[in-house]
Amino acid sequence: MEETSKKEILEAIQIFSTNMDDQFSGFKKEINNRFEKVENKLDNVDNRIGALESSVNTLESKMDSGFASLSAELAQVKEDLETEISKLDKRSGEDTCATMQDQLKLEVRVKKLEQQMKQMQPA
Repeated sequence: MEETSKKEILEAIQIFSTNMDDQFSGFKKEINNRFEKVENKLDNVDNRIGALESSVNTLESKMDSGFASLSAELAQVKEDLETEISKLDKRSGEDTCATMQDQLKLEVRVKKLEQQMKQMQPA
């Protein structure tokens, strides 16, 4: 009877072992399915991040070219303004010289007129 008991115990252990293998196999499949879902979601996030990085790079490139264009335009405007200011300075200097010459001429004429007036007055 002792042998039967051992056989029954061994059979029970075998059945238990088989049942445990089946349960662990199902558990393992469930865990693998969940990890696969998580990996798919991570791949989706990675793809979205890649698209976002691409959009940011495109925007950065457009902004860089826009700023470069504005910088070039501002440099041209600055150069044009400096040219105009230089012309105005030159003209202002010329006008000042001409005004001073006119003033000197007028002073000379006034002195001549004053001398003529003195000569015309009876003493």
